[in-house]
Amino acid sequence: MRPDQTTVYNTEKVDPDAKARSERGHNVPSFEEFGRKLDREIERLRELAEKKISPATRLKTAQSLRRMSEKLAKLAADIEAKVEPKADSR
Repeated sequence: MRPDQTTVYNTEKVDPDAKARSERGHNVPSFEEFGRKLDREIERLRELAEKKISPATRLKTAQSLRRMSEKLAKLAADIEAKVEPKADSR
């Protein structure tokens, strides 16, 4: 990507209010809002797995989720390692 280009993300399918927020200049959701959406999506995926996916596919999915979880844990550790503790403000 060239430096003069901006990154464009298609979030309208996931978040129908994304376009309106972007037009208002509020295109960055809060971390709390992101967490709530992630929780809802995880619940939706859980229901989908229980109702529409065969047992063999569920096992493969579980293995993939464990691999992703390990990678996310490593990413979290890397982020924590880069954060310097704040000086005591007392």
